[in-house]
Amino acid sequence: MRSVYHFTPLDAGQVGKLSRKWGPTVLLSTPTFLRSYLRRCEPKDFEKMDIVVTGAEKMPMSLAEAFEEKFGVRPVEGYGITELSPLVSVNVPPSRSQAEQTDSKFGTVGRPIPEVATKIVDPDTFDELPVGTDGMLLVKGPNVMKGYLGEAEKTAKRYVTFQLAEVAIPRRLYRTILSRIAASQRSRRERDRYDWSDGASYLRTTRGHRCQSG
Repeated sequence: MRSVYHFTPLDAGQVGKLSRKWGPTVLLSTPTFLRSYLRRCEPKDFEKMDIVVTGAEKMPMSLAEAFEEKFGVRPVEGYGITELSPLVSVNVPPSRSQAEQTDSKFGTVGRPIPEVATKIVDPDTFDELPVGTDGMLLVKGPNVMKGYLGEAEKTAKRYVTFQLAEVAIPRRLYRTILSRIAASQRSRRERDRYDWSDGASYLRTTRGHRCQSG
């Protein structure tokens, strides 16, 4: 895969020029940077863009609509951190979806990527939590890093060996964010930072913040 890189995404004018010259089809960004592209880039700069994925902060509906109106592609959200290589979940735009069900839902950061599993548990007992209860999100998969180099104590705080119901062997999982499992009928105001809705299908962001445990 070829890629185009500029050392600062804050230089919206140069990002637009590079995009127009090389014609990339995927843009990884943040809502803050998208706002600057809206102000300083022209529609032709992103005319070949097919996917725009944002992270790091919550994307307002008004921004997604404005970006789509100007550039013809609707941004979607994803979630991840450096320690998880760095992706956990992402919305898949309709143009790239190969599934029968909907792979993109606004206001969420999508489903976990293939081979990645998650569980929301009590941060003290690690018991799996029922709908509507605050808890901690655990993540397992090949994307989970081995640990912090030369920092055994910090590594021990971030990882936990956990027995998953679907496997016989205990798995080592990474502790990520304080979360909530929420039913789909709960209002946005009732939901915390991240939650699962619609039968644990999507990871949802409502405040756009991440809280490390430990």
